[in-house]
Amino acid sequence: MSTDPTTTLIEQGAKEDDDQRRRRIRDAWTAYHAEHQKPLKLRRVIAEDGTTYQIDDNVILGWSGDALDTSVHWLFGEEGAPLQVTLDNGNEADTAAAQAWLDTVLENSGGPLLELELATLGGITGHAIVRINTLNAGPVPPATYRYRPELIELTVLDSSDVDAEWTPRNVHRASKWVATFRTEAAAKGTDKRAGLERHTFEPDDPDRPTRWTITVDRTDKAGRWLRIGEPTVWPWPWPPIVDAQNIPAPGQFWGRSDIDAVNIALTRAAIARASDLNRTARIHAHPTVTAKGMTPAQVQNIDLGNDKITALPAPDMSLEYVELPEGASTSLGWLSELHDQFREHARVPAVAAGRLDAAGALSGVALRILFAPLLQSTSQKRLTYGRLIRDLTRRLLALGGWQGTATVQWPDLLPTNDLEVWQTASAEQAAGVSRDTSLRSRGLDPDHEAEQRAEEAAAAANRMTEPYTDPAATQDPPPEPDAGPAA
Repeated sequence: MSTDPTTTLIEQGAKEDDDQRRRRIRDAWTAYHAEHQKPLKLRRVIAEDGTTYQIDDNVILGWSGDALDTSVHWLFGEEGAPLQVTLDNGNEADTAAAQAWLDTVLENSGGPLLELELATLGGITGHAIVRINTLNAGPVPPATYRYRPELIELTVLDSSDVDAEWTPRNVHRASKWVATFRTEAAAKGTDKRAGLERHTFEPDDPDRPTRWTITVDRTDKAGRWLRIGEPTVWPWPWPPIVDAQNIPAPGQFWGRSDIDAVNIALTRAAIARASDLNRTARIHAHPTVTAKGMTPAQVQNIDLGNDKITALPAPDMSLEYVELPEGASTSLGWLSELHDQFREHARVPAVAAGRLDAAGALSGVALRILFAPLLQSTSQKRLTYGRLIRDLTRRLLALGGWQGTATVQWPDLLPTNDLEVWQTASAEQAAGVSRDTSLRSRGLDPDHEAEQRAEEAAAAANRMTEPYTDPAATQDPPPEPDAGPAA
C-alpha cells in the first residue's frame, strides 16, 4: 500500500509546526519567569587573605512578566469580570436561581483566581483552555448538578500539554482533543518511566456531534501506552473543553502569545546592555587614582587624605583620575531606547505602570491617546476571552438544567473624571440628545431615576406644608368611654 507524498509532507509540516509551537511556549515561560541566560561570565577574584570569591555583574530584567501581568490586570480588573445570567424562558425566579448556582460553581473553582490563571496561561502560551470536570463516576441527570454544584470543577490547561485536530470547515473549532499530563508518581520523582497520562476526547461525528467519548491511557515502566478503565461517555454535543485564542491569529487554530520572539529578543538585548553598564560602573565609577613617574614605594608614601595637600616627590610626577568611558552615556541611552521599543511592541505604555512625568489633570481624550496601545490590545482580548466565557457559562447552565447565556460585565478600561462626564451630558442634551439616551449611555435607568425624582419632589412638598398642618388632625382620637357590662 503506497502513501500519498502530499499527505506525508502535510503530516511532517504539521508535526514541525507543533514542535515549533511548543518551543515558543518554553521560551515564553523562560522569559515570564526571567530565567534568561547570563551574558557575562562571573569574575573570579582573590582577596588579600587568599579567599577566592566570584563577582556577578549580570543584571536580569523581568520586562516580559511585568508587561503580561499589567495586560492581565487591565483585561479583568481587580475584582474580575462578573457575569449576568439571562435565561431563555425569562422567568425571574429561575434567572435568580441560575445566577446563584453559576456564581457558586465559579467560586468553587477559584472565582477571580480562575480568570487570572486563565489569562496568564493564555498570554504565555497563546491559547486559553478550560476543562469542565464532573467529580462523579459517570454522567448524571442535570438535576443532580443543579442541587450539587460542588460536583462541577473547572481547571485551566496549559496548551503546551494539549493537542487538537480541526476540520477544514472551521479552523477555529476542534474536532478532537488530546491532553497529556504527568502522573503523581512522576511529579514526585518516584517513577519517572511510568510518568504520563493521556486523556482523549473524541466525538461520535466530527461535523455534527451528539456526544463525546473520553478515554484515559497511561504509560507503563517500559513507556508503552495502556488503556485505563472503560471509556466515559459525555452525553452532550459539545466537549468538556472550552478554548479561545489569546490574541487573534487569522486562519490558524492556535492563538498568539503576548511573549513572542521580538519580546524576548528585546529583553535579552537589554539584559546584555544593562550587564555591561553594571560591570563598567563597578570597575570605573569610584575614583581610581593613577600615578606617573613613581615607583610602588613612592606611591605608598603619598597621603591622599581629603583634608590634606598632597606633595609629590619630584616635579615630573603626576596623579590622575580614571573616569567612566565616554560610551557609558551612549549605552545608557540605548538601554532606554530598548525599553521604549519593548513597551511599543508589548503595547503596554509606561503610563500603564504608573510612570507619568510632570502631568496634571488629564482629559478623557488625553488618557485615551496615552493608553491607546493597551486599549487596543485589551479590546482584542475581550473579544476572544468574552467568547470563551460565554461558551463556558452556556455549557455550565446546560449541566444545571437551564437554557440560557451569561453576559460578561467588563470593567471600565480607563478611570473617568465625573465632572467631565456630566459636563459632556449637559452639552449632549443642549445639542438635542434626550435625557433618557444620555442617562442610559452612562449606565443609569431613566425610568428608575424619574421615580426617584418624583419621590424626592413629593417629600420636599410635604416638608414645605408641615408648618401649616392642623395639629388636631394629626393627634390620635380620644378613647371611647366604657359602656359597662352588657344587660
